[in-house]
Amino acid sequence: MDRNRDSVLVPERAVKAPDAQSSTVPGVSNRALFQAAAVLRGNDRAAGTAPIGSFFRAMWYTVAMATPSAEMILGLEPGGEGLVRAVRSGLPVSAFASVAGYTQLTRETLARAAGIPLRTVQRRTTSSRLKRDESDRLARVARIYALAETVLGSRQAAEQWMLSPNWALDGARPVDQIDTDVAGREVEDALGRIDDGTFA
Repeated sequence: MDRNRDSVLVPERAVKAPDAQSSTVPGVSNRALFQAAAVLRGNDRAAGTAPIGSFFRAMWYTVAMATPSAEMILGLEPGGEGLVRAVRSGLPVSAFASVAGYTQLTRETLARAAGIPLRTVQRRTTSSRLKRDESDRLARVARIYALAETVLGSRQAAEQWMLSPNWALDGARPVDQIDTDVAGREVEDALGRIDDGTFA
């Protein structure tokens, strides 16, 4: 057990440098992992960072960069107007296809999950926008998928969990329970219990 300069206890095995050929953390480059490992060792010169907040910089590299966001799943531009404003002004119709592609859901399944009639999406051109309530429901689907991926550790695990019957939801599939806000909160609660270490 080593103590770095920020007085945070870190086990030796937790700071092992990643293999140069492959990263074990989805969405995080080997360089970022190397920097995080170097920072945890207190080797700020190797990490190329300033010697302050070493532990939290390492957490930023290894956690924040690997975390998907609803904006990303919706296909919104990074650094754009933000999710709240985008929903209020109406998401572009292309966001529907973006969510379907990311989650690997059929358009029919996604339409049911988001409570948006498929014909409504098909009638609109790609340059038009969804209504505010439609945008809100589609954003809810994206947000819950982002949460599932964060909690379960990978997109594949999230997809499998969302499509599998769940005892915490009385045997229903999570994807079938996110068509309303109340039911969606139950899915979020189930993910919260997993995150807390309770099987769901």
